[in-house]
Amino acid sequence: PNYISGEAQYNLGLSLFYQEKYSEAFDRFYKATWNHDTQANSFYFMALIKSKQRDYEKALEFVENALIYNSQNFNALNLKAMLLKALNRDYQQIVRHTLSLDSLNITALYLAGEDISRHIINSNMLIDLSLEFANAGFYSDALKLLELSTDGFPLVEYYKAYLSKNNSCLEKAFTCSQYCCFPNRLEDIQVLKYAIEHNKKDFNAPYYLGNLYYDKERHEDAIKCFEMSIERGAEFATPYRNLSLLNYNVLKNNNKALSLMEKAFELDKTDARILYELDLLKKRMGIRPQERLNFLERYLNLVESRDDLLLEYITLLNLTKQYDKALNMTMNHHFHPWEGGEGKVPEQYIFSNVAIGTEESLNATFTYPENLGEGKLYGAQENRQNYFLGRLTGKKEYFEKASSGISEPASAMYYNDQPPETIFYQGMALKELGILNEAEERFNKLICYADNHINDDVKIDYFAVSLPDLLVFDENLNTKNRLHCLFMKALGLYGKGEIEESKKLFKVALEINPNTFQISTHYDLLF
Repeated sequence: PNYISGEAQYNLGLSLFYQEKYSEAFDRFYKATWNHDTQANSFYFMALIKSKQRDYEKALEFVENALIYNSQNFNALNLKAMLLKALNRDYQQIVRHTLSLDSLNITALYLAGEDISRHIINSNMLIDLSLEFANAGFYSDALKLLELSTDGFPLVEYYKAYLSKNNSCLEKAFTCSQYCCFPNRLEDIQVLKYAIEHNKKDFNAPYYLGNLYYDKERHEDAIKCFEMSIERGAEFATPYRNLSLLNYNVLKNNNKALSLMEKAFELDKTDARILYELDLLKKRMGIRPQERLNFLERYLNLVESRDDLLLEYITLLNLTKQYDKALNMTMNHHFHPWEGGEGKVPEQYIFSNVAIGTEESLNATFTYPENLGEGKLYGAQENRQNYFLGRLTGKKEYFEKASSGISEPASAMYYNDQPPETIFYQGMALKELGILNEAEERFNKLICYADNHINDDVKIDYFAVSLPDLLVFDENLNTKNRLHCLFMKALGLYGKGEIEESKKLFKVALEINPNTFQISTHYDLLF
């Protein structure tokens, strides 16, 4: 009958409280007062509920209990002052006590009668302050605080409408700028639901609520909200963009996701991020590199405004064998480091130079120009460049350098994982040196790893800061692993002289996705 911890009862009370089921919430909070870990907060919420019901004496009793268990609960101290004020008793003493503990407690300053406008950073702060009063049923004070807002923030007007039931505020909320409006409070859900119900012309309210639901992983509800926003006449890019993400990642409807993202870009052809995401979606869907390149070339000014988008354009140039142009674009842009982009710019720089294939271009890969925005990692594997230098010059020293390094195959989930081609070039260099047994060993390791891991169920089970892609559209990690293993085996077979079998595997991989950079470019290099 009584739990070891009050957490479950308390959390259920919170859930019911935010659904405005106050009677049921009160019972759960009361049960949670049995346990020390949830006593203080439970008494505080019970006081809020009684205050909403205007039973101020009972509310005062509960808030006193909350303060017994946590004497410096500032929300409870402020609520006690509100209740004393409502009961026409001296509340300034408790306000002074609160300010002695926290001289910047803005709610206490407001209760003390001070002008708090100089303390207000933005309208979100005003909403948070107003909720202290609204959650206790002191709506006039909550509205008075919201009136201090001067920046035309839509949520302020939505809250005014909800708290006062004055629907003229809904019209004003609808016309406010969407800029930096990201609802995130649980209270925002009820407020936006009210706006959706009472102003059928408002397409912003369902859009805002859709964002909040998406953040809380209520994907089906988010889809309904974005669809409603569009049905009501939303003619700006973001609802279409967000709905595209949901169709691809949740509903697995790739074609609809593409049409929605195309519509989003059509509505705002100045948004480089949407163009980048549209191209990323095409990449995920296996649309041919030349087709992607042709589309991006129609918006080159936009492409050049964003590092990751320009890099994708350069990658497509390399995929379509325009190596000189790719190198020129790389060298004429100053890149900045970004999380998820580690190693990507140097890789395109290195590949362009390797594919150009002169001694000068190959030697250029050993030093990274400053404009790449990234230095060379300690222990960087340079087998590929050394191997091709050896082939070009016939010098044994290059093959010796190309034959060294880590020779154990691994997965390729993160940017600094061992690429399989480094092992392949070790083997090829060893063949040039006449060390055939060791060369054979390298190729067999690639084949063996591929055979053993091609059907792995791959998961990322921790927050990895070195993930190599922007995770907007989900990537099938099992498909990525399959491509990785096909590539490994194809390289191993090529090294062993089984050229036709190797070529077949390359073709299988390219049928799965022709945008897989190392597979596509090695197919061109080797065949």
